[in-house]
Amino acid sequence: MGEFTPTAANVVVTGGTIRRLTAGEAITAGQLVYQKAADSKAWLAQSDGTAEEATIAGIAINNAAAGQPVNYVAEGDVTMQSGIFTTPGTGQILVLGPTAGKFQLASDLDAANDDYVSIVGMSISANAMRLAINNTGLQRPAA
Repeated sequence: MGEFTPTAANVVVTGGTIRRLTAGEAITAGQLVYQKAADSKAWLAQSDGTAEEATIAGIAINNAAAGQPVNYVAEGDVTMQSGIFTTPGTGQILVLGPTAGKFQLASDLDAANDDYVSIVGMSISANAMRLAINNTGLQRPAA
């Protein structure tokens, strides 16, 4: 199925506490971010980098250039564009993907890669997901 790319203008969060960091790079609403220990800034999370890069802080809810404030949430329901989850349907586990900032279905994890597994949440409708971040810190052994 591949990784999901939410349309930034359609990302709306229901519930959850809004937190803010300074962006370390350009970030778009709907992308997953982590907080880098070295500079305390928000950077795009990814599963095929370091353990730190795979430790999701939350999902960005606004666009930000490097040096600008980026708001994010780590819990709540996130509505995205219509039909983003139509094919997988509801009840699908979503995990951090190998492309910076993106997420994918857990069933699409590549057994050939030793990526870190960070759970983002679950699809709850054709256009929404429920955040339930679980940074396992575990790395899948490559097959």
